[in-house]
Amino acid sequence: MLLDLSLSNIDIMIKTSGTQTAALEELKKVAKENSENMSRVCAGDSPMSVLAKLTAAEKRLEAALTGARRLKPAAEKFYATLNEEQKAQTNSLVDWPGL
Repeated sequence: MLLDLSLSNIDIMIKTSGTQTAALEELKKVAKENSENMSRVCAGDSPMSVLAKLTAAEKRLEAALTGARRLKPAAEKFYATLNEEQKAQTNSLVDWPGL
């Protein structure tokens, strides 16, 4: 869970406080929920037929897109609380697969 690690590093490195901490906690919560959802969607046996494989891929893509759409407002809210130096630090610390 690279995202969880990145978010924990942000908390440590930029020393959030007040509204920043609250917004970061909300972002962490959404990130954790998305990670759990992706784990559920990706779990199970690998489909054998081409059509079943395409259906499984479609479900994974839908879950990823839904996750990104849920993460974006939480990330925007957190990012808006940061000063320019903190934004620069955050940009260098965040390692989100697929972004």
